[in-house]
Amino acid sequence: MIDESVLHKIQIDLGLETLQELLPSFLENLKLSMIKINEAAQKKDLKNISFIAHSLKSSARTVGALYFAGICSQLEKLKNPEDIQQARLLISELLDSEIQIRIAIEAYIKNQAAT
Repeated sequence: MIDESVLHKIQIDLGLETLQELLPSFLENLKLSMIKINEAAQKKDLKNISFIAHSLKSSARTVGALYFAGICSQLEKLKNPEDIQQARLLISELLDSEIQIRIAIEAYIKNQAAT
């Protein structure tokens, strides 16, 4: 769910301390963004869904959550009112993926702290 080579590159380029600050911040942003994207889906607000998905896509790529970023990319392209059902399905995938990302990042942080 996470490309650890991306995290390793961040660690090499910016240092472990920066990575240890970045990951919890990403997880907090992820949590808040998922709440917002769910609210937008309930309102059938594809414009806001697209905006949130774009933001999530960028931050997900930064930490190596490439599958998640791909789903966000699909979501961001949905513009027509009849696309709301597809958006809801993709958001459901994001929710499942979010759990896996959280587990993977927390495990990575724990492993780095142990070394």
